[in-house]
Amino acid sequence: MNKFERRMVDAKEMARLLGMGTTWVRLQYYRGRIPGYKLGKSLRFDPEEVLEAIKAKGGTPSISK
Repeated sequence: MNKFERRMVDAKEMARLLGMGTTWVRLQYYRGRIPGYKLGKSLRFDPEEVLEAIKAKGGTPSISK
């Protein structure tokens, strides 16, 4: 799957997938701890990129389905 075929989610959905709060997700983005994309006033996240970033920093993430 190429980058253009990946599913992008908003902060609320990313928080749900990680089992965290929306505020936590946004805070991690603004602190540069997880990757995301700012589109106007909206934030979008690629769940695969977020998982890779958390793993690279020594975390053990799991995504809820």
